[in-house]
Amino acid sequence: MKIKLLNVAAFMALFFLTAIPASSQTSKHEIRATIGLGVDAEVNDVREDLKNEFGLENSRNRGLKSVQGSYSLEYFYHPNKYWAIGVNFGNAESSGAGIRRSYDTTCNSSFSDGGSADAVPRLIGGFIYAFMPYSEINIKSKSQFFLPSVKYSWISKEHFCLYSKLGLGAQHYKIDITSGSNDYASLDRHIEKVKFAYQLSALGIEFGGERLRASIDFGYGKQGIVNAGLVVNL
Repeated sequence: MKIKLLNVAAFMALFFLTAIPASSQTSKHEIRATIGLGVDAEVNDVREDLKNEFGLENSRNRGLKSVQGSYSLEYFYHPNKYWAIGVNFGNAESSGAGIRRSYDTTCNSSFSDGGSADAVPRLIGGFIYAFMPYSEINIKSKSQFFLPSVKYSWISKEHFCLYSKLGLGAQHYKIDITSGSNDYASLDRHIEKVKFAYQLSALGIEFGGERLRASIDFGYGKQGIVNAGLVVNL
């Protein structure tokens, strides 16, 4: 299956590079497929509320919390060389680290009663706690978003483009809070709502051929902090 997908991708790239004739006129239509990496702020907020309410902590102390991945398909129409208007459809999901009881609570309750004779069990428990993290409460989200967008090209050349873009729209947002612990079973819930969505890409770069290019941009919003993909100019 992977080989077939690679063959299809290679054929499409070859088609757009050779079968579509180059033109000295500015391309009017642009299609881009992208993947992004960012953070879901609402999942972070829910996590902090639960941590404060129950005296818990992050199950992992290093790395990003509430990591959000996205993929999207965008279309832009270019009325001139610099401005473009379009629309962005996409999907985003977060699966960040969950939360758990604190170190002292876990080791005292699971490995000892806190006495000096239980130093070794507590030490073993500390290693298990530190190197085999678990989550008693998990918070995940999924969303589908629709963003009417505008793009401005600061530099627009045949093989290079420097741009910024802004999208404002809506998303169908779902958040799930689940727990494998009976102590927090009452927290299990599923919430769905329609809410505001946006993507601000302050700096974007396209490079490659006149018709097919790679892109990467940096910003904040539903597509992520870093967003990369392929661009086809028609």
